[in-house]
Amino acid sequence: MWRRTEACRRAALCGLLALAAPLVAQEAPRAPGAGPVPGAGDGRAAATARPAAPAPDPDGRTAGAPAGATRVAPASGSLLGREAPPPLAGVKAGGGPVDREPNELLVFSPDLDSAERLRRELAGAGIGVRSRRVLGALGLVLTRLRLPPGTDSAALAQRLGSRHPRSLADVNHRYRLQAADVRRYARRLTATEGAGDTCGAGGHIGLVDTGVDGSHPALRGQALVQRSFLAVGEQPAPADHGTALAALMIGRADAGALAGLVPGARLSVAACARRRAGGSDMTAACLIEALDWLAGRDVQVINLSLAGPRNRLLDVAAARLTAAGRLLVAAAGNGGPRAPPAYPAALPGVLAVTAVDADLRVYRLANRGDYIDLAAPGVDLWLARSGGRAAFHSGTSFAAPFVTALLVRGLAAGQAPGAARSRLLRDARDLGAPGPDPVYGHGLARALRRCP
Repeated sequence: MWRRTEACRRAALCGLLALAAPLVAQEAPRAPGAGPVPGAGDGRAAATARPAAPAPDPDGRTAGAPAGATRVAPASGSLLGREAPPPLAGVKAGGGPVDREPNELLVFSPDLDSAERLRRELAGAGIGVRSRRVLGALGLVLTRLRLPPGTDSAALAQRLGSRHPRSLADVNHRYRLQAADVRRYARRLTATEGAGDTCGAGGHIGLVDTGVDGSHPALRGQALVQRSFLAVGEQPAPADHGTALAALMIGRADAGALAGLVPGARLSVAACARRRAGGSDMTAACLIEALDWLAGRDVQVINLSLAGPRNRLLDVAAARLTAAGRLLVAAAGNGGPRAPPAYPAALPGVLAVTAVDADLRVYRLANRGDYIDLAAPGVDLWLARSGGRAAFHSGTSFAAPFVTALLVRGLAAGQAPGAARSRLLRDARDLGAPGPDPVYGHGLARALRRCP
């Protein structure tokens, strides 16, 4: 057993980051009877295996999916073993350093046994567990590690990946809502005027955002369920952003200018946005837990009006959801024309939506890039606000729900998820340079038939 000094622990976590001081042990063989989580490396079909039973985690909450939840069946084979992006140490996003939770690291493990072995191993280097969740719908275990101050979390993530190939680690990135406070042109451009109260009936939308003011007149009586995923002690962000998005999608058909695009659909809201000095944000850990909950609720389309850096664990979560037939729609980002790609919008399989104004000009702060898929109205929209109010809003955040709603309309009409997605891209009105381009993608998303 090697002897650890306090100076070594602070500087490089000794055995984890210094080649001269190896860890106590490699990942141990699996205990008899402890079968792998579906899709986590055994190559078998996901239908026959389940994660280990949920257990209480360090903050007192019980891990696992809601009772009776419908599981996402991950694709066969290991998504953990596929190519994943490297940690983004030193990479700039949105014009500044990558924003992350200090002294934290996230780890995906294929099962609770592996997560527990990792915990015991890391304890020798002074690393503790902040929380642990069994993500029943995603078929993975998420551990949030507490690191000693001064730890190079990106380097530690790489080191863990090389020593534990069945696990995946990354820093706990922060994601920001893509809104800017600032006509009724949007419904005309997208041919979504006059949706009846049954439009979208049978559809189920997931939203990861702030909480929603369900008492707003535009939302009163609508099919809305919400749950907070904030950690103990975190203060929720104001509900303005989530309320605007919720009403834009499922607002009452008789709400006038605040009527929703698919009033007949159900909406499940995962509240992850927290109040912070200078604004609000959410962590990758919260976002992943929220996605797992939404998958367990069997939502069809998930709206992600937020943006941040690429995170390896979020990449895996999104891949599992899309492989299971879930449709993901995300804001393209408000970083400006020279900003790097925003995530999760730039992930494979996620529909990235930029914003245009009444004259079909791209929003001045919208990101550009080959990952842009579609454009939708997102400048000076009159939208609901918490407290029964309304206001003008701009941002790619508010363009994404148009695409989400159009997908729900397609699904409600009997289209398969892949067909609904392909049709939306094919039917888009070309804008800018002919064909797909980095400003407008395939063009303006629109409906080609009235929704009852």
